[in-house]
Amino acid sequence: MIQAAIKKDLASIQYPTDGTLIALDPDIPPHYQRLPLLLTAPAKPGWQWQMDNQSLGQAVSNVFWLPQPGHHRLSLVDEKGKENDMVEFEVKAPRGKVPGR
Repeated sequence: MIQAAIKKDLASIQYPTDGTLIALDPDIPPHYQRLPLLLTAPAKPGWQWQMDNQSLGQAVSNVFWLPQPGHHRLSLVDEKGKENDMVEFEVKAPRGKVPGR
């Protein structure tokens, strides 16, 4: 019971949620399509965001990631590199226009 209460107080990934599908809009400039990375609570000092096993820096508020097409794994890791939370999501890019259509 105590462990559940402690875990509830720890930050976890609020957005994007696991299984989210994000569609990029070709009519909107990429810098306006940045994806907010949100936590349920403030992260502990030294915690980091990782996208596809690459560091995005400290897990702080107001982090916006420029989405790239494909399947992605977003992790919240502690100062020792232990994964505390993880979600997987997909970003779809618009299909190119087919000549003659």
